Amino acid sequence: MIRRGRTLLAQKRRLQQMQHAVREHFQKLYPADSIVWVVLVEEHPMGSVIAVAYDTGQIPPPCRFFRVGSSGLSITPMGPGYWPSSWGPQR
Repeated sequence: MIRRGRTLLAQKRRLQQMQHAVREHFQKLYPADSIVWVVLVEEHPMGSVIAVAYDTGQIPPPCRFFRVGSSGLSITPMGPGYWPSSWGPQR
């Protein structure tokens, strides 16, 4: 049980690190856009995909997607046609 708890804690820390890194990267690229929320949307062997929703007055807010490398915190913006499969068909 203790081992599982440590593993979950390590996963939570990794997620927080990825979200923080993507938040900072987004703010550097788009300083005029205020962030509404940041969330993990997909995990792949090549890395995880983090969504950043930003405030434009639209409901729901638009999102930009970033891939975070599985080793380290290298951040790559996803192309404009990317849509997470877990979110269903794009509207």
